[in-house]
Amino acid sequence: AEVQCLLDAMSTFKVKAHSLYSVERLHEFMDTAKKLLPFMMEARGNQLFNIIKRDDRKEFVKYMVVFNLNMHQILSTQDENNAFTLELIAALNAVHIFGFLIHQCEINGVEPRKYVLQHGRNG
Repeated sequence: AEVQCLLDAMSTFKVKAHSLYSVERLHEFMDTAKKLLPFMMEARGNQLFNIIKRDDRKEFVKYMVVFNLNMHQILSTQDENNAFTLELIAALNAVHIFGFLIHQCEINGVEPRKYVLQHGRNG
């Protein structure tokens, strides 16, 4: 009977401790994620810049797929200097990526010039 009582007490403690342990692990994960997020976002921006600089259309498409970006999101993306993706593509003379984007805009019925004017800079 004493063994059964101890087993019940241990079982109850284990269930409560296990729940608290998972909460603590989740808290540690969130703290780590908060610390890493700025570095990850910076790396994401650098990755886009490097892809555009190399004018690598295939990598650009992979980037869009990996980060689940649609045309509107790509057209409205700004870098740390507030330059839109289209401005960056034009500045770096990335003709393959530019051609791809224009083709995709035509397929999706998006007018890039209008889009940048509507969603772009104010003045």
